Amino acid sequence: MRGFILFCIFCLTGTAAAAPGLDVLDTVFLFPIDSSNQVFPNVALKDAIHEGLITRLQLDSVLVAAQSFGIRPAPGSAFNTLPNWKVVAFRYDPCSPDTPGGDDCMQELRVVAQPFTAAGPVDTSMHITYGLGRAFPRADDPILQDLLRQKQMSYDRTKVLTAGFPLGTHPVLHQAMLNQGKGYALPILDFLRKYAVPGRLKKITMMGLKNASAQSWTFFGGDVVNGQWQLRSIANSPDSSGQMIDFDLNSSDRLFFPVPENKYLSTYGFFHRETLGEGEIDIFRQNLHVIENPRQSNRNTVDCLSCHSATSIKMDINQGIPKFVAGKTFAMPVRTT
Repeated sequence: MRGFILFCIFCLTGTAAAAPGLDVLDTVFLFPIDSSNQVFPNVALKDAIHEGLITRLQLDSVLVAAQSFGIRPAPGSAFNTLPNWKVVAFRYDPCSPDTPGGDDCMQELRVVAQPFTAAGPVDTSMHITYGLGRAFPRADDPILQDLLRQKQMSYDRTKVLTAGFPLGTHPVLHQAMLNQGKGYALPILDFLRKYAVPGRLKKITMMGLKNASAQSWTFFGGDVVNGQWQLRSIANSPDSSGQMIDFDLNSSDRLFFPVPENKYLSTYGFFHRETLGEGEIDIFRQNLHVIENPRQSNRNTVDCLSCHSATSIKMDINQGIPKFVAGKTFAMPVRTT
């Protein structure tokens, strides 16, 4: 989350719910999987009770693009109806880059959803982004107040602390799964349903399996304009028909294609570093940073690669621990760097 911890924004009053302010688990909510391999709580993108998190038309538009890119559901699964898709996580980001090349903040809520079958989650996902406001939030921001209220209410119901713990399955939701029927998850779900509404929807990105192959991943995304989802053009290639990135583990070249600035980027060397010549790994890292860099690429590209691949190259293959890799830097608000 770009190192984001809203620690000590302002103090809670009343009970000693935990440390003051918001820690990482007060802004990122990963749902647990139960003994039946189903997500808990069960929040579909649309159900019989609550307004849908996206509309049927928006899902149809995304799936038309998915089909055009060769994405197919895995055998025995389907993702063509909103009830198939379940929320598996969401996070609040107080200062996401507003525009490529800009230093302005956009507050957003990112919801991650996957289709489920009776056997469990399917290897496909959507990232659904809701705009909550512009500029870095003040301490009295109503969204921050709602997060603090959720934190206090969750503690009052469960006596489960969230401060100081690393990112992982949310402890309150885990406790809710173990004690179904007691309403432990309601404060968290109320926050989600208050802010993840179609009127705030800004972006939908998707990762799916090309030809239903678990070894071939395709990423694409687009913006929601006037309620309609529109495929984005390739970064720095405005005349292109749409943005899509392929990552094929079966390919001899192992290509991400296309990438910003019309460059081809082979990841073969990452998986076979023993084949690299002197300096080639540095070239690979530099190109990867071009893709990650919001000043040079579409936000959808950044989302896909930073979530699914870019952090991998920051691991030293011999040491197996995170290693900083110098790359292109971009101007971000001081509060989030």
